[in-house]
Amino acid sequence: MRKPSPMIERVLRVLQATDAGPMTPTQIGVTLGIGVYSASAKVNYALKKLVADGLVIRVAKNSRNVKYAAVR
Repeated sequence: MRKPSPMIERVLRVLQATDAGPMTPTQIGVTLGIGVYSASAKVNYALKKLVADGLVIRVAKNSRNVKYAAVR
């Protein structure tokens, strides 16, 4: 396995550090200091990689309301 990119590491740290439960991609991006309008677009690739590696789970109530949480 390759070394993860800095963005992937930052997203994982945010999800592991939060006590609020699952977060949306926009909430994760805003926590990282990214503007609200582009926050989800900039973290979605990292989230997909983390889900594929099994480090993050996808919690979906429906197809429009998706949240992510770190595996504990």
